Amino acid sequence: MLAAGNMDLEAAAWMVRSLGQCVSALFQSEEGDLIAGGWDGRIRMWDSQGEHVWTIESGDRVSDFVRQGDYLFATCGLHIIAFSYVDGKQLWSHALEGSADALTTHKGQVMAVSSVYDIEHNDFLESAVWCYSESGELQWVSRMDERPWTIFSSSDELVIGLGRPQCGFALVGDNGEIEYKELATESPVMCGVNGKKKQLFGHADGTISNGKGQLITKCEKGVESLSCTSHGFICALDGGDLVAHTADGELMWTHQGSQIVEQAEGCNIGDENSHWTARWDGLKGYLEVRNSQTGEQLATMEGCQIRAMLGDEQTIAIGCDDGKVILWQSELLTRRLSEESSQLSPTDSRKSALQAKLRALRDK
Repeated sequence: MLAAGNMDLEAAAWMVRSLGQCVSALFQSEEGDLIAGGWDGRIRMWDSQGEHVWTIESGDRVSDFVRQGDYLFATCGLHIIAFSYVDGKQLWSHALEGSADALTTHKGQVMAVSSVYDIEHNDFLESAVWCYSESGELQWVSRMDERPWTIFSSSDELVIGLGRPQCGFALVGDNGEIEYKELATESPVMCGVNGKKKQLFGHADGTISNGKGQLITKCEKGVESLSCTSHGFICALDGGDLVAHTADGELMWTHQGSQIVEQAEGCNIGDENSHWTARWDGLKGYLEVRNSQTGEQLATMEGCQIRAMLGDEQTIAIGCDDGKVILWQSELLTRRLSEESSQLSPTDSRKSALQAKLRALRDK
């Protein structure tokens, strides 16, 4: 795989646009449309050619998107809102109890998670899973003491990963009934992913469990996020450690740095997969691009704080606190990295020759 050191990653981007406010959520459709949501409620769509399609104001911070057919659903502040995917027109809106957090679709319906946070107790008091039809009719609501830190649809099952006091995970039935399941540890679930080969849950004590409740591996620090790759999965740990494992939990590589705020599988570079990590040291943001199998760093970028990230084998996009939305495309990025690597080759050769001479003098 090619490495380009300090190449200007933004200059290698396929698209750079602006939301006009701090980005809080991103969504990309199968057709290549890109949608960004902001901290102040603005939602903007660009089509697969980078052309602006529509902009709307939802009125509150956007935290998640999910699409089903001609509907775009979003959690905005305390509300779940349905929009027309074609023109952004608002179709319906419902207030939930507490903040509206995550979304998924399941069996033709839309599911939203809400949570009530108590400042005095510094903890979540009550959470709920809400089920709505496409047209906005409430089908059921299931309340619980635990906060679901992750929700996803897997085959015929709706899965939620739980914090204290129950921990573990739960399957949510067609009428909202909850069936609790144990995992490999009693530690709270902090994140989860419906991976390419298995379901994975990351725990506060560093444990990684699969959907069968089995232990995959144990990390030294709490797991803050998980991403799946073609080679296995990558964990972002409390404190800034980035750790890659095979699907069976065997350690592949690890890197340390400042706090990890976002991480995702990225677009292919050449014939290999990439992984992208956004870090924040309190003053400056850093974007790192690595070979997902070897951990080799391919490129970096410094700048403002990255707030949202999503990727697949063809593209990867980030959203920043200055409102900038940047998208890279596999073919273009591969070409730019190749050009940069070719330009660096003569310099690298001279540098290597000089280092060899210095070593020879030192060893005399």
